[in-house]
Amino acid sequence: MHTKQKPPPCGFCFVYLLHGILLYMNENKMFKQIGKQVVGVNLFPGMNTKILDAVAQKSDALVLFTNAGGGIANSLLPELKRIIDEGKPVLVLTDNVGSKHGVVELNDQPQVDAEAIGVTYLEKINIENNQELYLAISDALDKGLRGRDLAQYIQEKFKFPKGEKPKGRLGTEEGLEDYKSEIAEFERDALALRIKGDSDLSFEEAQVRASDIIKSERKEQYGDE
Repeated sequence: MHTKQKPPPCGFCFVYLLHGILLYMNENKMFKQIGKQVVGVNLFPGMNTKILDAVAQKSDALVLFTNAGGGIANSLLPELKRIIDEGKPVLVLTDNVGSKHGVVELNDQPQVDAEAIGVTYLEKINIENNQELYLAISDALDKGLRGRDLAQYIQEKFKFPKGEKPKGRLGTEEGLEDYKSEIAEFERDALALRIKGDSDLSFEEAQVRASDIIKSERKEQYGDE
């Protein structure tokens, strides 16, 4: 006899869109709904804002899993601002493989833009310590903290004391330029894969077309040559 499995009462839930159905994965299992207050979302190029809207409705706090730099696409910012304005904090965990900290300096424009709408970057923690973050959020929720108060509590908990902040890769001009170059290549290749899937072009030809499209969009948006 098949017994319907209930979602776990707590823990991070990673979000996927599969055949139009929003699913959540926790402890290597997938569920159509969750029962606790924290939802973690892996950001990806071209992400539909409807995903953020759907998961935000089921949570008291939203955690974004981003690349090492913590950049968030401009297309997602209006929806994230709406979520934050509704009293749900949005926290960022970066994918800093081999490092024990997150974003310690906001050097890049996407970071600055995200922080300006209320997105909270965490310094002393990254995706490798996500369980520690969940426990901290759960503790704050049990104390009755919500919205901006919750975000400030978590930010202070994972903030480096004055004078102890490490100087990471993005703290140097060379490291920052390398990071920007990597992000540009990732953006180009992600678009190239989509173009290749809808055409008979080779991947190299799709890369060239993707570069032209990105250059054209940036020129229109920022006036860049």
